[in-house]
Amino acid sequence: MDRVFYKDKIKEWFSLNGGDKYNLKNLSKKSDKDIEGDSKQDKKSEPSHFAEHISKLEEFFKHEPPEMVKELGNPPKDLLSILSKIALASPAVTSLRTLGEYGKYKPVLFYNAALISFGFRSLYILPETISLIKQLCPDGPYWKKILQYNIAGNLQSLLDEYMYVLFESLGLMNLSDEERIVCELGEHIEKVVSIRTPSLYLDEIKIKNNKVGETKKRSMRCRFAM
Repeated sequence: MDRVFYKDKIKEWFSLNGGDKYNLKNLSKKSDKDIEGDSKQDKKSEPSHFAEHISKLEEFFKHEPPEMVKELGNPPKDLLSILSKIALASPAVTSLRTLGEYGKYKPVLFYNAALISFGFRSLYILPETISLIKQLCPDGPYWKKILQYNIAGNLQSLLDEYMYVLFESLGLMNLSDEERIVCELGEHIEKVVSIRTPSLYLDEIKIKNNKVGETKKRSMRCRFAM
């Protein structure tokens, strides 16, 4: 659909992927670095394939619609349902829609919508988040559970309200530069949802014969509630 209805916009977006500004291929490097630095206790993440995905998407986008259909094959039976859920509740799509209220559909919007979605990605892969979503949405693969969870929680409305509050609290109403406004909103939200893992340390004191005995130091990982 993007190939048909937003061809020029997508071409403009792809044209920036060879540079430093608004290059979506750099997002995976930033995201992986953040995840790896989250805590020494966390397992080092595998290299992201997002940059490779973007490169393949660029190549695929050059095809004409008949060639696309031939390469993709028959559509899955639930295609319309999945596309509807993505349109309603994908973090990237909902972020792009909300950011569109503060700037025109330029590469800066695509980049910051992707930036916000990478922040959500780091949130969705936390053990606590996985456990919660699997309990609330037991059916289907995890990525479908996330969409269902976002629909139930009305992620679009949440982002609409949150960006409206940020627009005032960050003093962005005094700016005339749409590009800066969009960047400020995107970077702020990405930092908020990319929650880091602090470590708290406690002393476990054992009492023996009514006297203080052995003391052990223990660490606990914790996060702010959302």
